[in-house]
Amino acid sequence: MIILNTKEFYQDSRLTLNMFKKLLYNNYNTLKQNDPEIILVLTRIFSEDDIDRAIKNISLDKHRNIVIDNHIRSNVILRYLEYGGEALKAPHLLSKAKKDLERRSLNVQ
Repeated sequence: MIILNTKEFYQDSRLTLNMFKKLLYNNYNTLKQNDPEIILVLTRIFSEDDIDRAIKNISLDKHRNIVIDNHIRSNVILRYLEYGGEALKAPHLLSKAKKDLERRSLNVQ
């Protein structure tokens, strides 16, 4: 699954990837504090280690896209973090991280 195309950012692709992961993790921690019910439902399905591993498994492909492999469990976890699932409203964490990243790149220019 392609999460984000880094070509639209002026920073190095690896730097953009690392910033995206940090923002995603920060948004997840903010959600933990502000809406613990969503986290409770999510942690009934996936462990905290699974969620951390899913964020760490995000990588760059040869076209400088931030991606997650479709054939691993992390893909499912990231989809839950974005779209939600049964009994879990959509947290939109990937979209929020992308918007935060875009705001930061606009401030740098």
